[in-house]
Amino acid sequence: MSVSSNIAEGQGRYSNKEFKNYLSIANGSLYEVISLIHFSEKLNLVTRVEALTIISKCSEISKMIKGLRNSI
Repeated sequence: MSVSSNIAEGQGRYSNKEFKNYLSIANGSLYEVISLIHFSEKLNLVTRVEALTIISKCSEISKMIKGLRNSI
């Protein structure tokens, strides 16, 4: 939720510089999600396969965020 909220907040800012900053924050939040998935796996809340699937999707989203940031 933090990732999408940061993107939305950045979109509502007054300059591209501010938007880019919020995209960077969103990407950082995405890495927090990855960290939480690793902890969830260690606590046996998700399987290894589920964790890897989620992490792979996070990597794709990170690339999209970076692509958007670079296009601004």
